[in-house]
Amino acid sequence: LPAGIQGSLFSVSNVVLQSAVNSLGAAAVSACAACNTIENYAFFTTTQFNQTAVTFVGQGVGARDMKKIKNTVRICIACVTVIGGVFGGLIILFREPLLKIFVPDSAEAIAIGMERIVVMGLTYILCAYMDVLSGGLRGLGVSLTPMLITMVGIIGTRFFWVYAVFPSHHTLTELFISYPVSWLLCVAAQLPLFLHCRRKLERSLAE
Repeated sequence: LPAGIQGSLFSVSNVVLQSAVNSLGAAAVSACAACNTIENYAFFTTTQFNQTAVTFVGQGVGARDMKKIKNTVRICIACVTVIGGVFGGLIILFREPLLKIFVPDSAEAIAIGMERIVVMGLTYILCAYMDVLSGGLRGLGVSLTPMLITMVGIIGTRFFWVYAVFPSHHTLTELFISYPVSWLLCVAAQLPLFLHCRRKLERSLAE
């Protein structure tokens, strides 16, 4: 249930951001729609490691195997780093021809889309780290806290950004930066929590 709620929270935050994009005109809306399609190819290659972490960390807990728990998260982090770097680099490198597939007749939309893809391509690996840590926590049996972290880190940050930061300059770059900022805050909260829960389990198994 917490995992399902967490997934829906992302949709809520995206609706808020989309409302801000809509205020910037038709070209911005077209650009972001095209970018979403392109970026999803990169996101979907790494988000599956969330379930990988849940499965194998959970198996490690059941087998009382701390080595498996540690290795699972390390391997998942290494995989998303490599895959995220490759796909992020590819969508940045080919951003203009990719955008022309979706908005061939709008130079303004292409310019906006290129700006967004650079921001997202360079930083979306933070989202992958967030997914892996969230999966690792669930594998350890901690489900509610990742949902609360997402609620504060994703929805809270993006609501604050749209209604407090974005109006001051009203630029798309400023709006796009809310994505990596929210991911980074979640990772900063999840990492120490995961390490704490793992150490707690390790002490329990040792006793």
